[in-house]
Amino acid sequence: MDPHSEEPEFSNDFRQLRLVGPHEPCIGDLEIRYRGQWMSVCTTHWDESYGEIVCRQVGCNVYDALQIKPISRKDGPLLLNKVQCNGTDISSSGCSFTVSNAEVCESRTIVSIYCKVAAQRLVLADGGSPCAGRVEASNNVRFFVTICGRGFGMNEARASCSYLGCGDAVSGSGNSQFGVGKWPMLQVAIHCDGTKDVPWKCERKALAHPNCSGETEAAGIVCSGHREPRLVGGSDRCHGRLEIVHGATWGTVCDWHWDLQDARVLCRTLKCGQVISVIGGAYFGEGSGPVWQEAYGCQGNEASLWNCASAPRPQHTCTHERDVSVICSGQKGPRLVGGNDSCSGRVEILRDEIWGTVCDTYWDLQDAAVVCNHLRCGVALSAPGGALFGEGNGSIWKDIHECRGNEMRLNDCLVSSWGHRPCTHKNDAGVICSVEQWQLRLVDGKGVCDGRVEVYYGGVWGRVIDSQWDLRDADVVCRQLNCGSVINVYNYSKHATGRGPVLMDNVTCNGSERYLWNCTFAQPNHLSMGDDVGVFCSDHHPITLIDGGSRCAGRVEVYYNDTWGTVCDDYWDLTDGHVVCKDLNCGYALNVTVSGWFGQGSGPIWMDNVNCSANNSALWQCPARARGENDCFHKEDAGVICSDHKAIKLVNGANPCQGRVEVFFNGTWGTVCEDFFGDENARVVCAHLGCGSGKPVLQSSVFGQGSGQIWLDDVKCRLHDSLLWQCPSSPWGQHDCNHGHDVGVICSESKPPKQRVAMKEETMNQVPEYADLRLVKGPDRCSGRVEVYFNGTWGTVCDDSWDLRDATVVCGQLNCGDPELASARDLFPQGNGTIWLDEVKCTGGERTLWDCKFAAFGDHDCGHKEDVAVICSGQQVHAPSFNSLRIFVYVIPCILGSALIAVSLQLAKGSIRNFQNGRRKLLHPDLPGPVYEEIDPQQPVTGLDSHSISSVDSDLLEHEDEDFTRVDARFDDDFGNEYDDIE
Repeated sequence: MDPHSEEPEFSNDFRQLRLVGPHEPCIGDLEIRYRGQWMSVCTTHWDESYGEIVCRQVGCNVYDALQIKPISRKDGPLLLNKVQCNGTDISSSGCSFTVSNAEVCESRTIVSIYCKVAAQRLVLADGGSPCAGRVEASNNVRFFVTICGRGFGMNEARASCSYLGCGDAVSGSGNSQFGVGKWPMLQVAIHCDGTKDVPWKCERKALAHPNCSGETEAAGIVCSGHREPRLVGGSDRCHGRLEIVHGATWGTVCDWHWDLQDARVLCRTLKCGQVISVIGGAYFGEGSGPVWQEAYGCQGNEASLWNCASAPRPQHTCTHERDVSVICSGQKGPRLVGGNDSCSGRVEILRDEIWGTVCDTYWDLQDAAVVCNHLRCGVALSAPGGALFGEGNGSIWKDIHECRGNEMRLNDCLVSSWGHRPCTHKNDAGVICSVEQWQLRLVDGKGVCDGRVEVYYGGVWGRVIDSQWDLRDADVVCRQLNCGSVINVYNYSKHATGRGPVLMDNVTCNGSERYLWNCTFAQPNHLSMGDDVGVFCSDHHPITLIDGGSRCAGRVEVYYNDTWGTVCDDYWDLTDGHVVCKDLNCGYALNVTVSGWFGQGSGPIWMDNVNCSANNSALWQCPARARGENDCFHKEDAGVICSDHKAIKLVNGANPCQGRVEVFFNGTWGTVCEDFFGDENARVVCAHLGCGSGKPVLQSSVFGQGSGQIWLDDVKCRLHDSLLWQCPSSPWGQHDCNHGHDVGVICSESKPPKQRVAMKEETMNQVPEYADLRLVKGPDRCSGRVEVYFNGTWGTVCDDSWDLRDATVVCGQLNCGDPELASARDLFPQGNGTIWLDEVKCTGGERTLWDCKFAAFGDHDCGHKEDVAVICSGQQVHAPSFNSLRIFVYVIPCILGSALIAVSLQLAKGSIRNFQNGRRKLLHPDLPGPVYEEIDPQQPVTGLDSHSISSVDSDLLEHEDEDFTRVDARFDDDFGNEYDDIE
């Protein structure tokens, strides 16, 4: 067998042949076994009639088409060339051929054959119904091919629509309008002459240019029988006005022809969960175009809308005023399973067409209330756990829903990953909603006790309008909702105009009714342009934390009298912080902050002298001055950091956007293990920090090893996760890593966005000759209120920017050892007279307070309640200071009366002043800094150091016998300088 020989060979035995490829046995490259080897066949001299013989011989019935393929290396070194057979069966008749190298094949192509099978199929994919979509055909029960769209037009589309029983063609295209399929592209052009009603009868032609592209050249068809639904006018694609396309024309559906079973199938078709309600009367507004008169006869268990029977109904005078609307639970929406009705049962949530259960560990009545709102099932009666309604199966979603209870849909709640403890289907959560005919709620306000009044009746939420709405009407609403008494009423659209029918009009209450529907009212059940009514109840006291990086840390702001305002830090302590954290479902207070540590607020200061106890459950219950009565400025705004606060940072990198990943949890910074930490995790971290995209760094040597806690392990972020702790992971603090596996991230940006913040100008001042310092009103000279002597008068020091470093200088200057309490203003009485110093900023190494930076003498924005006080240890740690020597220098001349000594004294005084001035120039060579400074938004306001945090100083624990009930102390600088947002 000489591959270079041109002498023909003969064979009467080609029984062993096959079609080879991913879609074998009926499509593939032809190979014939000759002399113990499988060989491809060169197309030179190949007769297409041989294809029918090949298809019969491989058991694939009828020959379909020849495809010509370029020779590749995988086709082997030898092939059969110039095959010519004499009979009708190449397996028994004599065939001549040559055995040659691939280079000898003149056409440079090999034979590839498509055979038909008995079960031919044509489908239209991804078009919304069986009568529209990308054209895909099957000649084998095991696979499909996508039809090339070159030259594909109306004739080809008509043949396909006729074959599918979908009516006439509306359009035919070849531009991949229905997307890219998963099947290979058929490298053959289909040509129909307009007379064929079956696509298999159309002509197949070889492509002039091979490699028809699935991305841009797939054939697509829309037939007149195409029916595709959609919901429009709602906030998402799963609720709104129903519209159905007929062919290429969209129209609405009359509410006479639509029921709950039809809607159940519609929600399933749209992959929108389960039906919540069917609403007539153009609830989401009137549509346009035709109003379809056909009626669907769905049983409720069909897989899609086109599986339901449909028939035209006699013509009615149905207009767009009767357009039907449907509300589905939606993606990430709930359903209740296993209960007595659709308003009670085991909670299951839809994600990507998969229903999963919810763990009862963090499930509460607020979450249940939102499920009842979402499903339009009234109010929540209970949130039972322990699989009360039976155990589910499949997925258990690892999410904590942090609902406040007034959200209208479950996907409006904040979500974080639980990952704290194992959960099985024995812990499946449930919900029991009320099924009363009437329900009441307030919407679009600042909380559950403020907003526009809506009532539920007959399966739909509707509006309440009343031009004479008054305090007696509103008081019934507040009392019914357990919101106290009425504070204010609105009979105009303060909270935006509602949608849906008017269910109550001209309400008249005497004020003693138990329910609003016990009052006299009209029930018109129609749409109206009238104004909705609203209520503001006494128990509506929303509270929030601002600018702290998460909803569980920040400046405390409260809502009162229709306005947000702040809380003054007078008497602000951990007990007050605990109440705030508990009210916000944020755990307990780790620290409380003072002096506007989270930045200054604006507007009114609503609360001052707050004095909570452990029995208070809301800040408004705590004793305090009257609302709005205070003697504070916004630089005294109070804040809190709760235990549920989480933050993230990158450390030891060249910039804030690269480094070792550390997260703040339960009051402590810790690292993240590299196990399973991939690109998606890095993307979440970088996006969270405002640093673009990112890549993980799995070698701890790059950014160094961390210390302390390893908080997270086995983190696997998903596309929809926006925060690292939303991603599935091992429980917090559980891991099998050491710090040698601490993960790092390098983000695409070098720094996060910046903001400009105005800073008070600070300076070095020329200290007068007779400035002095003392501590007063304490038990000894080493504790008390700080006072300075200037311009012949003793005055106080304001606590703005005051911290441990400033106290260190004071104690050292007075030869009183080290500071035990840096800010003890609540322990000593307020001063009077002049406030000499403000914004003191020492480094801690200065010899005297005058060597520190501070505002000009007498320049301040403080009151005496901000007078700073210090408690020093009282130990002698160095030689007498310059202040002590000064007394000696002035007493000697008086005793000796010597002119010589007086002259010496003057020389000494000059030398000392020169020494002080020279030392200041040495320590502070620069002039005052700029008024504005670039700061990182992940940091608190620059210049507000740890002094501003109020908690029990760790040093104070050594002196438990001292009766200090309210103290100001410092907070961890590491946390204070770097944190970021979670929610």
